[in-house]
Amino acid sequence: MKASSTAVGQFVRRRIPILSWLVSNPGYDWKNDLTQDLFAGVTISAVIIPQSMAYAMLASLPAVHGLYTSLVPTALYAVLGTSKHMSTGTFAITSLLLGQFAHKVLSDQGFVHDLLPDGEYQRRYLPTCLMLTAVVGGVQILLSMARLGRWTSRHLLPTALVSGFNTASAFHIGTHQLKHWLGMKPPREGGVFSMIRTWIWI
Repeated sequence: MKASSTAVGQFVRRRIPILSWLVSNPGYDWKNDLTQDLFAGVTISAVIIPQSMAYAMLASLPAVHGLYTSLVPTALYAVLGTSKHMSTGTFAITSLLLGQFAHKVLSDQGFVHDLLPDGEYQRRYLPTCLMLTAVVGGVQILLSMARLGRWTSRHLLPTALVSGFNTASAFHIGTHQLKHWLGMKPPREGGVFSMIRTWIWI
């Protein structure tokens, strides 16, 4: 019976990693560590709040959704995460890809932003973004259950591919933010040379 309870405890700690450092021996030092963690949380909040709002705008979403995607994943990862060095929350590249793909999905369905009122388009746009994030999250869960994370990073996403993608994304993000910096509303372009056509329009 004791061995069975020990096995159950180990299983629970593997599935909920916060228990392994919060209640195990020596456990969390509430007296010395809590104050430092609170200061760290306040410092990070001063950075992540405006950053997450900007990332939401990058995805063409209301700024408040950036706050949601910064708070909820961080709280969940604190309980279920296995790495103390992992950074969770919104990222510029994923926000940009989400916005572009959501606009493409709506345009393929015949909903053009320029032909619909902003309220009507946003009413369709937000559920589309939620659907896309749910699908991507489901795929990531399946990959994790199949233990394919390390294989994927080694064989499907080599370093050269990731570096090139990050460099190109930096140009796309900068181009996308020009409308906010300059107060312009360039037409939404699509296709291979969309960024070049946007620069020509500007």
